[in-house]
Amino acid sequence: MVHPHSQAYEQHCEGFFLITDKKGSACSYENFVKKCEAFDSQKTGHLDFRGPTVFWNQMFRMFRGVLLEKSRKKGFPLYVIGKDFSLFPKETTFYWDLTPLNKTFTPFLKEQFRDLHNPDNMMPGINTCQLLLGHAMSFTGWHTENVNLPSINCLHSGKPKYWVVVAEKHGELLKAFFRKSMPSFYKKCRAAELSEWDYIITFLGAFHFVVNSGLNVAQATNFAFPEWLPFAKAWEGCTCMYSKSLTAVSSSFNL
Repeated sequence: MVHPHSQAYEQHCEGFFLITDKKGSACSYENFVKKCEAFDSQKTGHLDFRGPTVFWNQMFRMFRGVLLEKSRKKGFPLYVIGKDFSLFPKETTFYWDLTPLNKTFTPFLKEQFRDLHNPDNMMPGINTCQLLLGHAMSFTGWHTENVNLPSINCLHSGKPKYWVVVAEKHGELLKAFFRKSMPSFYKKCRAAELSEWDYIITFLGAFHFVVNSGLNVAQATNFAFPEWLPFAKAWEGCTCMYSKSLTAVSSSFNL
């Protein structure tokens, strides 16, 4: 069973959208896929992100299209996030298996949180793998990873995910953009396409958002290494709906 999040947003000004999402009721994976496939078949060919010169026009057209579609359909688009699961075999020597990355946290955790076999020490999506099921035109908002950690995302199957990333050193400029609502700043963002069996790694403290061009299945987790510590200590926290869980995560580390 999966719990799709229905996503909503409103256009604040040209090029600036405010996002909310709501966790919906459980449904079977098969029913979720049927909904995605039905919508994908209606929209085939409507998304074209090839080439930087057309990328942003296509991106904004897509978001405006979602607004129009939402006027006809409720609960659209859908995105399954926050489901702990790995599609890699438990017994594998595959070098790019994400599961062993949970061991990278051990040197930085307080002693009482180092036992990886204790369910109480699991931090969903951080030291466990998270399964992500994307519906056409589903997305994330701008964000950094928990405690400014790096992350890695593998697309197992389906249509591409599109990533837009701003390096940590330009993070203050992005925050200033949010404060002043200056859409022209978007022109300075880098974009990347994640296709089947591609991996994306986000660096420490990097802002990013993701758009799914159609039904896809991906897997993601965080990891840690010594150079992360200064970024973790600089993490300012947040006041979003997830702030309590994020504060609990940060308290597990020796910072």
